Amino acid sequence: MDILKEVYYGLVSENDALTKVEHIFDGIRKGMYDKFKTDDTHIDLAAIMGMDNYEYTAYCQAAPLSVVAKWRYEGWPNQCCTTGRDLNYKNYHWIVKRCSDGTYGLMLV
Repeated sequence: MDILKEVYYGLVSENDALTKVEHIFDGIRKGMYDKFKTDDTHIDLAAIMGMDNYEYTAYCQAAPLSVVAKWRYEGWPNQCCTTGRDLNYKNYHWIVKRCSDGTYGLMLV
C-alpha cells in the first residue's frame, strides 16, 4: 500500500485514507501484518503504509495525509515556518506546525 500516492493522485479521499489506516490497525490486531514486525512487540507502521520515516514522523505529528503527500511529490518545506531559517527535513530537529493561515509547515526546535 502507498497511502500517500493514493491521496495525492486522488485515488482516495482523505477520509477514505483514514479509514484505510483504521483497517491497518484492525489488521495488526488480527496478526495480518506480522511480516512487518521488527521484533516481538514492534511493527513498522511506516512500511505498512508505504511511507518513509520522515513522512511517518510528520503524520504522527498531526500533519494531514494530504499535506504529507504534497510534501513528498512537490517538495518538503526548506525553511522554518516561524523564523524563516533554513532547514533540512532529513536532519529532523523539527515539528509540524499548523500556521495561522491554515497551511502546514515545519518549525525548527
